[in-house]
Amino acid sequence: MKAKISIFVLSLFACQTFAMRNISEVKGMQIRDDGSYDVICTDGSREIASPLDIRIGNICPNRPIVANANIISLQKRQDGQFNILCRDGSSVTASADDIVAGKPCSPPAYGAPVDMIWIVGGMTEQQANFKSGVTQFMTDFLQRSSSWRMAVVGDNTQQGPFLGIPNVFDNTSANPLQTFVDQVIQALNGYDQELIFDPLVATLSQNRNFIRPNAKLVVVLTNDAPDASKQYVKATQVLQFLTSLKGGRTQDITVYGIFGASDLNCKPDQIDANWNYNGSEFYALINATGGKVYSLCNASFGASLMNMSSELSARLKP
Repeated sequence: MKAKISIFVLSLFACQTFAMRNISEVKGMQIRDDGSYDVICTDGSREIASPLDIRIGNICPNRPIVANANIISLQKRQDGQFNILCRDGSSVTASADDIVAGKPCSPPAYGAPVDMIWIVGGMTEQQANFKSGVTQFMTDFLQRSSSWRMAVVGDNTQQGPFLGIPNVFDNTSANPLQTFVDQVIQALNGYDQELIFDPLVATLSQNRNFIRPNAKLVVVLTNDAPDASKQYVKATQVLQFLTSLKGGRTQDITVYGIFGASDLNCKPDQIDANWNYNGSEFYALINATGGKVYSLCNASFGASLMNMSSELSARLKP
């Protein structure tokens, strides 16, 4: 049962407060415990609306809003348009229809197709932080890329890929955000061998058709311990292999790292091993491709991963 419900019939005050353009189609509303609203329309239908839906009058009917994490705030103008502040500090003016379509503050699109493979270490203690981070990353990524495919692989050579191989996971797949996040968490809780380089090379060796000739290859390595690979132990070996997949074009490869390490602001109880990222083979590979590293232990981890998507825009050029 709801502990507290506020019910009100729409009045002139409500119109001014919530700036509803479809006031004549709304009979009443009630606030739910989760902050959303039960809306009763004059035709007898009921809807659940978010505060943003209420602010822009997206009710009766309620249209699905394209998720847009780049809008910081909005304010309705007297002419019915909205002044919007974007995450990058810019300001735009947009209509309610534009907001519903996700147009304001839209991030720059990637200039090239993207093939991305994630090697996810077993880090059950990082599940909540990681889930938040990859959700923010994928939300931003989906707004930028219209041609992508993605794979998720665990840190072992015993299990097959969790996503994207052999069944393609790409920009035509249904519900990509939830699917990606769910499978990353599955890999995070999978069989843990602390292997990163070996499963990366093994997976792509056996599935070379994952790589499209015209796409940029992006590799994301994640773990909270040093690599325990047995065959591919050097960054130079891995880079040579990846370069061979791209026809000798090292410039088409970017490697990112998401690690928990002592020199990445992690405390001993946050990681599986006391190790340093700087000077490691991970460091060497990421540096060789101009990639970046992000710490699992930073409080702003989610925002950092969204920045990884943003940073890709600068390098993913045709």
